[in-house]
Amino acid sequence: MANSGDYMTPKDRDKRKAAVVEMLKDSPSLAHACRKLGLEYRNVWAWKEDDSDFADSLKKALSEKYDFLEGVMIDQGLEGNVSAAREVLRGRMPSIYGDKAKGDNEPVKIIIKGWQPEDK
Repeated sequence: MANSGDYMTPKDRDKRKAAVVEMLKDSPSLAHACRKLGLEYRNVWAWKEDDSDFADSLKKALSEKYDFLEGVMIDQGLEGNVSAAREVLRGRMPSIYGDKAKGDNEPVKIIIKGWQPEDK
């Protein structure tokens, strides 16, 4: 593809938008997809701001990617990967498992019957 700063027809721009959406499915980020396609990130961002259909297509591609990633994390969690399970639970149930879950960061008092602390 030509440099993204070159003039392009609306048809060429639409082809590039479609290529960005497809590349995003296999890229870690929008910036990475832009680099792989030889497009300027700021131009693609402007397209996103100006074209709600393109913005929706990007959201859908990211959502599908996150759903896939979540599935991988769930599989790993079910196989005993505690870190993966924790991250899935934090994402799915932040009020219970998130960093700001009720009760987090509060002191815990443990009472053991029959035990007395030593006097110092």
